[in-house]
Amino acid sequence: MVNPAGKFGPYGGGDTRLRSGGSQTGSDLVRSRVALRVRLKSVTPGDRLPDAGVLAEELGIGEITVRRALEGMCQDGLLDRRRGRAGGTFVAADWDTVVALMHDAEEAALLDSFHLLLECGLVAHGAG
Repeated sequence: MVNPAGKFGPYGGGDTRLRSGGSQTGSDLVRSRVALRVRLKSVTPGDRLPDAGVLAEELGIGEITVRRALEGMCQDGLLDRRRGRAGGTFVAADWDTVVALMHDAEEAALLDSFHLLLECGLVAHGAG
């Protein structure tokens, strides 16, 4: 049976569900999910993030999209990349300072809405 979503999953190729109607792009989804993890303190400055493949699977988007989003966040100063045996992608030690400089009220409102949606989903899931 052929996968109706296409070779690269539900958001690959010409599928525009993620981008239409003002919805988040794949990169925006990665950025907001990482920001949410920091806000909920599931990761703190200095902590290592999961690998790009793990994040891609969690979010249902392509690994290259995750890699590009993480690279953009590194360029913005939000994340640090380290090479070597203990390497990986880490939340920048000065996350709070960088976020304060980049604050956008509209984006903050969108993240708050996304956070509320996730909380409601978690409550509904926990209730059975």
